[in-house]
Amino acid sequence: MSFRVRLAIVLLVTVASLGWALWMMDLSQFAGALASYRPLYLIPPFVIFSITFVIRSWRFQALLDHPLRLRHMMSVMAVSFLAINVMPLRMGELVRPYLLVDKHGVPLGKAMAAVVLERLHDILALLVLILVTGWVVDIPVDTFVLEFEGQSIDLLQAGLRAAGGAALIGLLGVVGVVFMGHRAVDLLVPLWQLVLPSGMAEKVEHLARQFVDGLRALWGRPLRAVGTLSATVALWVGTLLAVASMIEGFPGLTPTLDLVLFSWTACITAMTMVPTPGFIGPFEAACVTAMGIMGVDATLAGTYALVLHAVILAFNMLLGGVAVAVEGWSLTGLVRSSRSLGSGT
Repeated sequence: MSFRVRLAIVLLVTVASLGWALWMMDLSQFAGALASYRPLYLIPPFVIFSITFVIRSWRFQALLDHPLRLRHMMSVMAVSFLAINVMPLRMGELVRPYLLVDKHGVPLGKAMAAVVLERLHDILALLVLILVTGWVVDIPVDTFVLEFEGQSIDLLQAGLRAAGGAALIGLLGVVGVVFMGHRAVDLLVPLWQLVLPSGMAEKVEHLARQFVDGLRALWGRPLRAVGTLSATVALWVGTLLAVASMIEGFPGLTPTLDLVLFSWTACITAMTMVPTPGFIGPFEAACVTAMGIMGVDATLAGTYALVLHAVILAFNMLLGGVAVAVEGWSLTGLVRSSRSLGSGT
């Protein structure tokens, strides 16, 4: 598939999903809902995001295991986040390893291994979040109920439990890979070749083997593993607290555990599965849909989604813009150069 076709598909998904979120809202009431937001509740999220950014930079520094000052790592992280949020097709993903290689002399293999390990941490955290959400959250709205042999089955609640079960299977699969290593990948390769196109199957196998190597490197140093996993827990707990504060800012919303868990899990899952530029569209659509399932008015849910996403984007762009200015780098040049790095890996 050519670059232009992929770009067209991504932009179509962006517009369609954002259009869906806006269609669910009553736009005539949007201004009133936005005006009701209490600005003081923006302070905790910005403070929390700042703290978690430092923690995330430290975690990547620990995973990289290379003599590089935290200040320099923070600049690299800030610029890479900016690139990911403004460039389509996740073209900013390779900016971080490119900066580490070109600006700080980190070996390419070591930089890529650290990126893989970081993804592994966040995938594990997402699986745990889905698992907890699936088995803790109670959906209050009985929208889809099936009568079967005299019993009522809430399809949404059942689907949520199934998602939690699938996440548990995924976590057990990771544990299996830890113990089996490349043998686990060897067992899965025939299945991938059966259901995926040849080129994609090869990429999936390559990524899986990178994860295996990353797992072995991580667990080969227990103290580092405990430290980085603890940092991951702090990152995700902090994010949930920031989300709760954003919800509290709207007089008509109460940040219950169910609402915070379900809405953020839906958002982060959509962002992971459909990485549009800046995650615009899937983020709003997932948030409006999830909060609607929890009984929140669509206009209020959409306003909250837009405000939350705007805060996240503003933070990343402000941080990245400062780093670009301080370091004297060109974002466009970095992205263009990093794409050549990607073509050689």
